[in-house]
Amino acid sequence: MSRAVVIASSGMDSTLVATKLAMDGHDLTLLHFTYGQRASRNELSRIRLIARFFGARLRILDLDRIGHIRMSSLDARSNTDVGSGRKAAKVAMEWVPARNMVFLAYGVLVAIKEGAEVVALGVNQEEALAIPDNEEAMYSGLMRAAPVFAASGIRIETPIGGLMKEQIVRESMEYGSPLHLTWSCYRGEGEPCGECGSCTQRREAFRKVGMDDPILPLDEIERMLEDTKCAE
Repeated sequence: MSRAVVIASSGMDSTLVATKLAMDGHDLTLLHFTYGQRASRNELSRIRLIARFFGARLRILDLDRIGHIRMSSLDARSNTDVGSGRKAAKVAMEWVPARNMVFLAYGVLVAIKEGAEVVALGVNQEEALAIPDNEEAMYSGLMRAAPVFAASGIRIETPIGGLMKEQIVRESMEYGSPLHLTWSCYRGEGEPCGECGSCTQRREAFRKVGMDDPILPLDEIERMLEDTKCAE
């Protein structure tokens, strides 16, 4: 069985990528990063359940120094709150320059260590409209360079690079991706704020497909985590 490392935030995008790779027969490692982001607690809770859903290995790396080098409003230490509404969904208000490059470099290192052939990211067309390093054109160059800088046959893949959020929701439903476990909100509250750019994108995507968001509330997530601990 081939192996794949998925850079996984716990959001809809990377979770769909993991679903697709699992369906293609890959043995998965989910690689999650903490870097001082406001939503870290919620992301960690959900990525653990997502990893369990796939029967995947979970690697968590602390890159707190990113926040010290280039603090954005995503960072819990920032005095600037994240943006709200449609404007925030279309402008890179929370962008952390070069973050994805750092994530990708660590992804390649983990892939080499674990003997994986693929490193995959959840970059997509909708976020590429606002965030420069979500553009497929950037990764097409890295895909060609990967065998050189990794000194191996590792491939970089962006399975949903051409999709908008509405299409991501549709494909998630089609492939059975665990949307109920995912977290998209930039803020750190127990429940999604419903106002930030990411929440706005998510809400509008579900509205366009004519379905309710199946995201589980915090108390249900905590119960599932407790059940997981008991099972272990």
